[in-house]
Amino acid sequence: RFTEVDGAGKRSALLCADCGVARGLPRDAVKGERMDTRALWREIIEQLSEGRGDDALSCRDCGQTFADFERTRRLGCPRCYQTFMGDMTRLLQDWHGGQGHRGKMPRNFGRRIDLRRRIVGVKESIHLAVGEERFEDAARLRDEMKDLERELARLLETGEPS
Repeated sequence: RFTEVDGAGKRSALLCADCGVARGLPRDAVKGERMDTRALWREIIEQLSEGRGDDALSCRDCGQTFADFERTRRLGCPRCYQTFMGDMTRLLQDWHGGQGHRGKMPRNFGRRIDLRRRIVGVKESIHLAVGEERFEDAARLRDEMKDLERELARLLETGEPS
């Protein structure tokens, strides 16, 4: 897959080895019908490194270059985060499809969020029922909301998963 991004937008195409070379990809980055992405990344890194001076690419505290980071996937010191922030942001976008962290939640945390959302929804339904003078429905919803609130309180007190 060859993806080209410019001012006009993003275009993708599936290419064979010959077409990849015709588009300017290095011959050693293309193997048979599939591209060798490692070789392609090496070529891209080399081209990026050639286009910049060493001062713009190296951390002033530890001396690590951005090319070192791309090769090892490790930063040398805390200042590297500041030094390479712009380049790292682009790489994270490419590698992971985003820049935000989507980590795990505690086991019962999702249940708590779900209960809170349901409580809000039931409260809204109570207001609608009262506004439409459906008092039996409002009473049933009130009881349901109290049950949900008790369950949420139990989760918050004990920390148990449900």
